[in-house]
Amino acid sequence: MGSGMNEKTWEKEGEEESKPLVAKIRGETQEETQEEAQEEAQEEAQEEAQEEAQEEAQEDAQEEAQEETRR
Repeated sequence: MGSGMNEKTWEKEGEEESKPLVAKIRGETQEETQEEAQEEAQEEAQEEAQEEAQEEAQEDAQEEAQEETRR
C-alpha cells in the first residue's frame, strides 16, 4: 500500500550510491537492446528478401508458362 512512499525515500537515500550502478545497467541494457534490434532487423530483412524472391520467381514462372502456352 505505502510502497510508493518507501520507494521515494529509498530513491533519495540511495540515489548517489545507485547512480553508477544504474548507469552501468542502462548501458548494458542499451547494448543488448541494440544487438536484439539488429538481429530482428536482419531476420526481417532476410524474410522479406526471401518472400520477394519467391514472388518474383513465381511471377517469372507464370509469365514463362503463359508464353509457352501462346506458342
